[in-house]
Amino acid sequence: ERLNVDRMRARQLVDTGFLGEYDITASGRVSVATAKLDAVAEWPHVEAPHPDALVVRLANAKPVEPIDPAWPERRWTGFSTALGQDELRDSARGWWRVRDPESWHGHLLVATIVGFVVGAWTIETHDNGYGGLRRFTVRGATDAEGANRFNRHQLHTGSGGNTAILEARDWSSS
Repeated sequence: ERLNVDRMRARQLVDTGFLGEYDITASGRVSVATAKLDAVAEWPHVEAPHPDALVVRLANAKPVEPIDPAWPERRWTGFSTALGQDELRDSARGWWRVRDPESWHGHLLVATIVGFVVGAWTIETHDNGYGGLRRFTVRGATDAEGANRFNRHQLHTGSGGNTAILEARDWSSS
C-alpha cells in the first residue's frame, strides 16, 4: 500500500531486489524492511519541468538465451539490483519498438521498474533490428541534460506497451 502498487507489482519489486532483503513466511507472505519500504515510498514523482524522455518499462532480469548474434555482449534483459551498471545499461537500451528513432537522438532514455526510475542515459544513435525493433547507443546522462529530474524518482506512465513517450513539460509559464 505504501508504494501504491498492486500485489503482483510489489512482488516484482521484491524479486528484483529493489526493496532489499526480504523474508517469506510459511504462508507465503513476504516482508521487507520498513525503513527500505519507507525510503522508496518517499521517492518524489517526476514533475515539471522535465525534458523529453523515451521511457522503457523493464521486466525482471533474465539471461539472454540464446545469445543474440547481433549483440553478443548483451547477457541480460530486464532489471535486477544484482546487475552492474554496464549490464543494466545494455539491458535497457534495446530492443524496443520505437517509431522515428532518429527523433530521440540527444534525448533521454529512462528505464523504470514498476514505475520507479532505475536509470537514465542520453541517446546518441540507434541500430535497426528485426521486425522494426531498435537498439540505442547511449551514454550516461548529466544533470544538465535532465537526469536529476528522473533518477531516484517515481514515474508512472499508465498501462500500455513496453515504451512510453514523456514529452517535455514546463508549467511555470501557465
